[in-house]
Amino acid sequence: MAKVIDADSGAIELLGNEKKDMMPADLIQRSFGRLKAHSLDENLGLLSCYMESENNNAIWSPMGQTAKFNSQSSLQTFERIADYYYENYKFFLDTKRYND
Repeated sequence: MAKVIDADSGAIELLGNEKKDMMPADLIQRSFGRLKAHSLDENLGLLSCYMESENNNAIWSPMGQTAKFNSQSSLQTFERIADYYYENYKFFLDTKRYND
């Protein structure tokens, strides 16, 4: 870990090592591997993430692959789904909106 002393010059102060349980990162990799191995359609998008309580102040990067474009999909349908989510986001796994 490091503390930024001067952002313009890039000067930092090293704060030493901090032990961190990396199990969430391992679980993300394992679950993504399983999703990919069991996915019957390579056009589907896949996402593996670790949802941790807010008490730990930890952020884990998700792992995923984007879905392939489906020419039969409707942009209007996706916009309506997005509108519904933004209006009712509290119904979805207690997720937070980007601006909350």
